[in-house]
Amino acid sequence: MKDIDYVKLSEQYASFLVAVGGVSITALALVLSLAHEIMSTKGELASFLVLALVAATVCCFIGAHMMAETAAFISYTKMTFEDKTPEREIPSAEVTLGKRLFLLASTNIFIAIALVLFALTLLPAAADFPDAASIRLISFLIFGAVLAGASYWMCLAAVHRMEGSWSAVLPAGIVGAVWAFFLWSIQPHKNWVLGLTFVPIVLISVILLIYFASIFKGSHRVLSGKIGTGDRCFFVIAITVSYASLLVAAVKIMFFIK
Repeated sequence: MKDIDYVKLSEQYASFLVAVGGVSITALALVLSLAHEIMSTKGELASFLVLALVAATVCCFIGAHMMAETAAFISYTKMTFEDKTPEREIPSAEVTLGKRLFLLASTNIFIAIALVLFALTLLPAAADFPDAASIRLISFLIFGAVLAGASYWMCLAAVHRMEGSWSAVLPAGIVGAVWAFFLWSIQPHKNWVLGLTFVPIVLISVILLIYFASIFKGSHRVLSGKIGTGDRCFFVIAITVSYASLLVAAVKIMFFIK
């Protein structure tokens, strides 16, 4: 993992998030154009769709900004070290603070993609056509499989790419399970289930943005200090809680809320 070019990777992820944000805006426009038809029969479903796409759009653009800043910071740091020690090229993978920024910025990728897929998964539930129940089930199974794969990739990123241990992953699984059980215990018809689904995700995005900005205070100590267990825990717990919220919401809105 030492030869990863985090500058190029961050730039590509920034472009990817911008593209996903465009897809989210397009889907949002489609939902809003059909809002009258959906609201007349399935008002709660329309609320979930709109909020999911709005949250996804915001998360995509915040993540793109953070990835661009990460790429610029690592690139500037490399040039600084190369000017001081021209005989020794410092690869971006050795820039500890840059890797830390990349880890935090990549949180948006996992959450934004899940939000967009969550909205797309709910779209069949808004349609009244033959075999709609089967399509809802298939789309939900696909959504669950994607979340499982993304969770596995999240663990690999925290443990292997960032040279951590499973000590940051196991507590996150417990937190996610407890949060999912809490959401499941709420009656499906409660209106504030909607808030409990997206409020944690919004709070995570705000905290992440503030945390990301505060790290720049230590930018003069580029190679001092490695990525700590707290950074990995924040990365994993933020994604796990978001996934637990969306998974429980998908089950309730597709199979229980009429």
